[in-house]
Amino acid sequence: MAEHKIGGLLSSTILPKKEVWMVFAGMINQDSVRSIFSMFSTATQDGFTDIHCLFQSSGGVVGDGVALYNFFKTMPITVRLYNVGSICSIGVIAYLGAPNRVAAQSSTFMIHRAQSAALSLTSERMTAAANSLVIDDARMEAILKAEIALPETHWETHKVADLWLDAEEGLDAGLITEIAPFAPPKGERIFFI
Repeated sequence: MAEHKIGGLLSSTILPKKEVWMVFAGMINQDSVRSIFSMFSTATQDGFTDIHCLFQSSGGVVGDGVALYNFFKTMPITVRLYNVGSICSIGVIAYLGAPNRVAAQSSTFMIHRAQSAALSLTSERMTAAANSLVIDDARMEAILKAEIALPETHWETHKVADLWLDAEEGLDAGLITEIAPFAPPKGERIFFI
């Protein structure tokens, strides 16, 4: 929205919608987070009003997913993330940060508790890894419980196994806001992150 000064008063003029279409497919880690931060920041600086981003991820690093969640939550322009295949693990947490979460009818989501490989660890390092997992579980659970409403049977499954949800279950739980395809207009340029 542009502001114009008229006779000492400010008046607002609504500018036309300016959309950008993007695709992210990959693991959530520092490199991908840096790329997403950069592309989204460029979009805001270039005057875009809406970001449409196909978001495909099998998961990654908990801290980086939480960073994306917080980043998407505070974007000053409209963000729509689309699931057209599956979003898993910490990718779901990142996805929940977008105010507009769209999923194709055939898409799926998978959430699970934090995990760590216990290979070649001393007892002290194993204790530290366990403490880290407790912290990661607590912050992921806080985000999940703040954003979605699952039946108790689903929370019970989540405690001990991977929990898979289809688009309809995601809509019922508030994980997604709409079931629809990722459909850029014909001839629209798509940016790859």
